Amino acid sequence: MSASRPKTPSSRIAEGAFARYQPSNRATFAALGVLALFVILALSSAVATPLFEASDEAAHFLYAHSLAETGALPVIPTRADLNAAAAAGDVVAQWSVESHQPPLYYALAAVLIASTDRSDIASLLRSNDLVFTWGLRAGNHNQWLHAPDITPDKAVRAVWIVRLFSLALACGTLWCIYRAAHLATGSAAAALASMLTTASIPTFAAISTSANNDSLVTLLSAAAVWWTFRLLRFGLRRYDWALIALILSAIALTKFTGLAVGVVVVAGLGAALRRGTITWSQAGIVIAAVGGALALNAGWWYLRNVQLYGDPLALDATAALWGRAFAVESESGGLIAEAPRIWQSFWLMIGHLHQPVWGPAWFYAASLALIGSSALGWLLSIRRRTGHVSVMTGVVLLLAAALPFAMLVIGTGSVDISYGRLLFPGLAGMIPLLVLGWRGLLGRYAVLLALPLLMMTALMPYTVIRPAYPRLEAVDTVPPGAIPLDITVQGGGLTLLGYEPLPRTVARDDTPPLILYLTGSDARNPALTAAWISPRGAQNLGQITVYPGMAPTDAFASGVIYRARVPTAPLLSTCESCDIGTGLLRLELKWQTDGITTLTTVDANGAAHPLLIDAGVYVSTAPPPAVMPASVRFGGVVSLDGAQIQQTGGSLAVSLVWRIESAPPPDLTATIQLFDAAGAFVTNADGDIDGYPARVWIPDTTIADRRAVTLPADLPPGQYTVAVGWYTRGDLSRLPVTADAVRDNLAVIGTFEVTP
Repeated sequence: MSASRPKTPSSRIAEGAFARYQPSNRATFAALGVLALFVILALSSAVATPLFEASDEAAHFLYAHSLAETGALPVIPTRADLNAAAAAGDVVAQWSVESHQPPLYYALAAVLIASTDRSDIASLLRSNDLVFTWGLRAGNHNQWLHAPDITPDKAVRAVWIVRLFSLALACGTLWCIYRAAHLATGSAAAALASMLTTASIPTFAAISTSANNDSLVTLLSAAAVWWTFRLLRFGLRRYDWALIALILSAIALTKFTGLAVGVVVVAGLGAALRRGTITWSQAGIVIAAVGGALALNAGWWYLRNVQLYGDPLALDATAALWGRAFAVESESGGLIAEAPRIWQSFWLMIGHLHQPVWGPAWFYAASLALIGSSALGWLLSIRRRTGHVSVMTGVVLLLAAALPFAMLVIGTGSVDISYGRLLFPGLAGMIPLLVLGWRGLLGRYAVLLALPLLMMTALMPYTVIRPAYPRLEAVDTVPPGAIPLDITVQGGGLTLLGYEPLPRTVARDDTPPLILYLTGSDARNPALTAAWISPRGAQNLGQITVYPGMAPTDAFASGVIYRARVPTAPLLSTCESCDIGTGLLRLELKWQTDGITTLTTVDANGAAHPLLIDAGVYVSTAPPPAVMPASVRFGGVVSLDGAQIQQTGGSLAVSLVWRIESAPPPDLTATIQLFDAAGAFVTNADGDIDGYPARVWIPDTTIADRRAVTLPADLPPGQYTVAVGWYTRGDLSRLPVTADAVRDNLAVIGTFEVTP
């Protein structure tokens, strides 16, 4: 029996370190709990996000679909190729625009969906013409139109298989971050906090359940960081050389920019050599293995690029498709201008660049506070000399965090890739650094600082995603609380059956959703424009054009009633400096086929019937005009605070300032009456306050009321008295009046002279 090989000092150190850095069963169960929580959060996000509305999801899925369909690698198309495909109606080719990406993620996804029936894929790729043809982006977060009767089979099932594949990869990322953070800090609490913080980043949860190769490169990068810390703690263990060779070559076949993590690996090798935990020969084995794996496993891809495009990274071909020359000025502006987008999209961004879905402002402020609190914690730790990690560990974490940003800076110079999710390969460095800073500030309670992220991720499907992507909902009938209508688009069958009342009041920049009930369809596929109309003068105060429920109106099922949530434009978005005065706003609804042509709408009798609905009262904050003060009350319902009379030619201009005290009878009407010197009635002018009928009055509002009273042409010279009052149209009864001068329940507000 042979004697056992004596242990070297470095091997004994490695064994002790291995025991120290092994997570306990309790910590492992906690980590599994974090994984379970993440799966719930991520799936909630995925269910709320319509098919292909996650960033670039359609193009990534089509890559996998093409591989499964043909078994051949795609070629980077030119702009002319895409235009030709669009002209030919080949939507699959038109939207297959990720062909520059290395194929590993897509090949794995293709294997998973190979047995599925994806024959209906083209029907899922109906682009939103409002964005791509009409250039109308406001309110149109959706890049695609979604038929209301889509069924979860065929291509839909295949997309969900790929989404779940990405979710599995994201779970692997979280596990790698947990293990890497445990090795970096020696603290299970810090490792769990790092894992939970990563799982709580809303963008990470959203992108982790979409078809996207970022999920794989993020996992592999986190695995490389974990491997590096294993090397630093334990030395080179059996088959570690093969593991890192496999990881880095897989990165090369997933996303070239991910290879930046190789610098972290090299730094780890250098540190391990310096500390004596590995030998030069072992380092040589690792380098040789990595080089060989890159050449054998990934080299063919880069040689193919040289043959097809003239350079290994296909930079020119990619720039010809996606270069800065094609960037939209309103979306892109160079790295400095795009820095806020990178920041915000790292934390929370859903959807596409044409109209991204952002989170609430407080969330980005909170994320900035989280970074600031971590920086403060690091400063305190350095000042107290109570650092939680060694210098080498800090260097590795910093490299892992910074390298993806460096690649983003380099890449975005030629192609607009200013998205925060492209920094996710650095999460295994960023998040432990963040958590270590928190620990320097709050100690073992540091994990509490992740709660704002966790809360936002939990709320995101319901408060951010669903409102941005309002889908059609089939209902049995129009509910009793809705305002009934029966207005049909002439020449088609699309009918508005009713709408739900809007809020009683609206303010500047408000965007109350409009709930409509629709039935029928129209082969012309019209979109709906909703425009705010001012109380007076029919001024357009902001409009939005959308497909109700993001659905093509030529695909509504026959006989089905749909509830559609239609967004509205920010009120007064077309007139930032306007003061429209207090009054009833209207929403004008128009069905349009090309952004310009409005289709005629008719009632049940076939008569033309424009769609103009009440949309709440705007209460002006501007002071009322300067007029002669008055103190008149009408039955505790309305008061007259000021009045002024001015004769101009054949009419009398009367300026009144009313203050609403309480809810009036809905048919309350104002009257202005003229009397001669003998007290005989001369003429009157009756009617609602212009733009503010009594049925919508809001108590405690003040409004200026300007009226013109036409004087009889044969009015003889003399002095005339002007009186005002209020009466109900139903029974012609007047409100009682309290004033200094009263005539038959009318308040006398002044006199004027008619001269010869």
